[in-house]
Amino acid sequence: MADAQDRGWGKPCPKDDIIEIHAGDVSYGLRVHKKVAYIFTAFINELVERGYSLDNDQQRDDWGYACRKIKNSTSWSNHAWGLAVDINALDNPRQSPLRTDMPSWVKEAGPLKAKYGLRWGGTFSSTPDPMHFEFMGTPAEADKITAKLREEELTIVDAATKKYFETKFSEANDLAQDLFRVTDHGDEKPGRSNHHEALRKEVSDFRTKVNQELTDLHRKLDQITKTLERMGPPRNPRD
Repeated sequence: MADAQDRGWGKPCPKDDIIEIHAGDVSYGLRVHKKVAYIFTAFINELVERGYSLDNDQQRDDWGYACRKIKNSTSWSNHAWGLAVDINALDNPRQSPLRTDMPSWVKEAGPLKAKYGLRWGGTFSSTPDPMHFEFMGTPAEADKITAKLREEELTIVDAATKKYFETKFSEANDLAQDLFRVTDHGDEKPGRSNHHEALRKEVSDFRTKVNQELTDLHRKLDQITKTLERMGPPRNPRD
C-alpha cells in the first residue's frame, strides 16, 4: 500500500505543518497535519456528540502526530505525517481478536470514508488496531472534504437557527397579542373577570415567559458560537 509520501504529503515528520486541534470537549489537544485538522475535529466532535465518551487524559491513551515508523516495521506510520490519531487506546487495544467500544457507525467503513476520508484501524486484516483512525487521501482530497464539511455544518446551523428563531418570535408575538387583548378589553373567561387582576397576572406570566425565552436564546447562541468556532481555521501554537 502506498504511504503518505506517495500520496503527495511530502517527506515524513513535517513539523512546520503540524498544528494542535481541540475537539470533543476535552481539556487537551491533539497534534495533526494542518490540512486534515478540520476533518479530525469534525469527526471527533461527531463521535462525542453521538454519545461516545472520550477519556479526558491525553497522556493515558490519546495521541496524534508522532515522528515514528509502524511498530515492528520499516515503513513510516501515518502518525509521522500527522494524518492519524489514536482514541481511547486502553479500551481499544491493538490486538487479535478485536476488542473495541467504538459505536457501530464507526465500524461501517463506507460512511466513515465517504464523509471524512478516514480508515478505521479496527478493519486491519493483520492485527486490528481499533484506537487508530487515519486519513488515506491526498492533500487535494483533504481540501475537498474539508470544504464540504464546512459547507454542511454552515447549512445545518443556518436552517436550524432560522427555524428556532421563527418559532420563538411567533411565540413572543402570541404572548404580546394576548397581553394587548387583556389590557384593552379585559377578559370574560372564568377566573379573569377582574380586569386589573387579570392584567397583573398576565404581565407576571409574560415576564416569566420572556425570561425563559431569553435563557433559551442564550443557550442557543452559545451552541451557535461553539459551532462557528469549530468552523474557523485552527490556530498554530507557533503563531
